[in-house]
Amino acid sequence: MVSKRFSFDSSTPKQARAMRIPLLILFLLLSAPIALARDKGSLLEGTWVMNQELTEEVQPEFKNSGLFDNLGGGRMHVSVMGMPVPTSEAQPRPTIGTPRDPDVLACLEMILHDRGGKFLATYQNVGDEEFVKGNFRGRESRWNNRSLTQFYKTTERKVTKTYEIRGDGRLLVTVEIKPKKDKKRVFKRVFDRATADAAKEAESKPSSPET
Repeated sequence: MVSKRFSFDSSTPKQARAMRIPLLILFLLLSAPIALARDKGSLLEGTWVMNQELTEEVQPEFKNSGLFDNLGGGRMHVSVMGMPVPTSEAQPRPTIGTPRDPDVLACLEMILHDRGGKFLATYQNVGDEEFVKGNFRGRESRWNNRSLTQFYKTTERKVTKTYEIRGDGRLLVTVEIKPKKDKKRVFKRVFDRATADAAKEAESKPSSPET
């Protein structure tokens, strides 16, 4: 009886150790993707330069001549194809009471930086914008590794801004503006990743085996 009890007791720690090994492996498998995603950072981060040709291609078609009525002043002009694009010269600020266009529509270059619970956008020669996750001062912002969305409304209009990485690696910005007494307008901008950022990203990718 003593020997049997001793045999049972001595095997128990071995069984416990044997069970811990599969559990440890399972934990590592589940935590590895999370750690890799954290190290990789947001694909939105970096310096982006507007691609005017692709921007013209993705513009929605408007049938009404008052395309830009009810929009605030901004640094814009009409291109050859009839699409407003930013100019390098600052234009006068809109008059008091006139809604101002989102700064992203008035920039040729911008820098996006993920700060955890905040996302900072620097629109070159235009201004800065800080996105705070959740509902902050009437603006609802959320983002993941590939996209950022913000929604807010005023007494005059509703605005939705979306920044998302396309399949080709470019950044597509979509701004929807719905004036209170007018039709919704949709504006799109396509940005290329700046050369230095693109080269750095290419170096971080594993090289394909030579054939």
